[in-house]
Amino acid sequence: MSSINPPSLPNDSLPSLRLPYGTSTPLNHQQQDSSDEEFKIPPPKSRLKPGFQNLKKSFLEPQELFDTVITLKPLYCTISSGEKNNVFFTLKNDCNITNQQKKGKADYTDDCGAWDTSRKPQPLAEDVVILKRSYTTLKCDATYKRRISWFENLPIKYKEKSQIAVVEYLGCLPNSYSIHGNTWKTEAAYKKTTPAVKEAIENGLTHGAKPFNLYSDQLLNNSHQCPRNLKQVYNIKQKVQREARKEAGKEDGHRQNSADHIQAVMKMFGQNPYIQDIVHIPGKPPGFILYTEQQMKDVADFCTLSQGLQNVLGIDRTFNLGECYVTVTVYKHPKLLRTVSLESPIMLGPDRLDTLALLGAELAINDLIVGSDEEKALTKAIQRCFSDVSLILCTRHLEENAKRQLQNKVGASHKVKMDIIKDIFGKHGLVCAEDSFTFDDSSEAIIDKCEELVPQFLPYLCERLLPIIRTYVFQPRKKHKQVPQHWTNNNCKTMNFILKTAVNWKPEKLPDLVDKLHWIVKTQYADMCRALRGEGNFQLAPAFSKFKITISAWNNKTEDEKEAYFTKFLNAKIKDDKNYITSTDGQLSIPKPQRLAKKPGQKTRATRTRTTKTFFFFFLGVCWGRVGCVSQPLVPQRPPVCTANVSRSDVNTTTVPVSGPNQRSLYRLALCSLLDLDLD
Repeated sequence: MSSINPPSLPNDSLPSLRLPYGTSTPLNHQQQDSSDEEFKIPPPKSRLKPGFQNLKKSFLEPQELFDTVITLKPLYCTISSGEKNNVFFTLKNDCNITNQQKKGKADYTDDCGAWDTSRKPQPLAEDVVILKRSYTTLKCDATYKRRISWFENLPIKYKEKSQIAVVEYLGCLPNSYSIHGNTWKTEAAYKKTTPAVKEAIENGLTHGAKPFNLYSDQLLNNSHQCPRNLKQVYNIKQKVQREARKEAGKEDGHRQNSADHIQAVMKMFGQNPYIQDIVHIPGKPPGFILYTEQQMKDVADFCTLSQGLQNVLGIDRTFNLGECYVTVTVYKHPKLLRTVSLESPIMLGPDRLDTLALLGAELAINDLIVGSDEEKALTKAIQRCFSDVSLILCTRHLEENAKRQLQNKVGASHKVKMDIIKDIFGKHGLVCAEDSFTFDDSSEAIIDKCEELVPQFLPYLCERLLPIIRTYVFQPRKKHKQVPQHWTNNNCKTMNFILKTAVNWKPEKLPDLVDKLHWIVKTQYADMCRALRGEGNFQLAPAFSKFKITISAWNNKTEDEKEAYFTKFLNAKIKDDKNYITSTDGQLSIPKPQRLAKKPGQKTRATRTRTTKTFFFFFLGVCWGRVGCVSQPLVPQRPPVCTANVSRSDVNTTTVPVSGPNQRSLYRLALCSLLDLDLD
């Protein structure tokens, strides 16, 4: 290995380079030769002994020595006698190796005379320059290599240079990417997190910061130098012993007065793009409409009937966030999937501080599918503020209200309560009815059971619960086939939890609350952008996998190109595949079958085929009407089971003379007369 000379070192301070296997080559020429005369090598003789070769002006280099050992066969067991001028040859060295293994001495005796075997003065440790190197190869392509080199123990004059490393990349970066060995749920590219990011997370967790807040801060500061995902932050949290977070008491320039806080938010109007409108009615506190243009576009794309997606826009009111109420809207983003649950992520929609009155005017979107709980004021506001809205109520809230009514107001036993709840909200209960006939039959059966077991529950059941289920659960689901059978408002509850976690479960001042809501929205869209390159908490849905891009290709784009690429993804339309049909509960999609399953090779119906018995088709029509086929039944639409202030006996005898038992008797009489059967 050749020696390395620093470019401008003086002769009296030249260091040596430490070589492998413990050898060192001195860089001080005065220690090698005290004479100023140049050493001249006489020319070699033309006649050489067998196995001898001419040696050039210096000893062989390491590579030349290796080639000599590999190619030349040793002809001598001991050093040959005679003159040896600028020559080299190979020697059998097995005896010397054996002696050294037995702690003996090697014998290299020749006839040249006495040799000086004493060691020359060696350089001091501080005069030896140490070169260190790190070699790595890419897992997905072994031809792509990296080498990192740095020096240690440099002279005092170059001491600061020891902080510099040379990074070398050999080869071309492949288009494919490598995944982590422990990854089994996703095929995202693996990117190692820098120690500085991990240290920042550990310091934050030590001082009581929340993992979600830390992840969002790192993501917004630099999306390329941030944790891999939220799970990595929780993994670091397990290694850190958290301390109680102390209240910082930062000074933000706002007084502790609600009116001053409202004035501060009003001053932000026009400067903060998240504040879209302010409504101030004399004698009432003002209201603020908060959203971004992209949020409004997403609501129009994902929550309207015109797009065919039929995504429910959840609306709920959040308490204890600050000095005002916050009405939040949430929706699911069908272009993305969460990396853990593989479900569409919940996104924060437009927000309204205090009331909902202006939010509907701001949205100004027709054919919305809006979902909420049974809060009376909220449902009235939705119907009044949104034009042509399809309102669906949360079955979970309806079930809890019915349980409280049975337990606290009626005093029904646990067995009776659960039996009635199962008939209404069970897997095959009233809310899962597929058609109006099944709904009416189930309603009658539930009324009969309540008359027998808990008659005190009938007023609540007939006057409130059944009309609500018919109007706000059964009819919306029948109109919009992709709305799930048991729709719940849990998405809003999840977003409420995220909001309260973001404020650390403590009331926030109004300006800080607005900034915090805007911060959550920006975090979601920043994480959405990371999904394009296979990073973060989200991943692209299969229908949008064409937008996936490698990390290196993303980094090569300019900021304008990155923004244009992300905008193209946001504006991409979801195409409705007409070759597939989806079940009414939205759980199954299959290829669209033919209208008629024909025999292979059959083109037309046989000419002489005749229908011999017409009553057979009438019998099928009656059966179809009873089981509730999707096609038009042969029996007329049954009227509502009950109305307010009308008893069940009145409904069966006077108000609806052909419904209930009377209608079933007509069915039975007609069918038996056609089949010549005895009525008994």
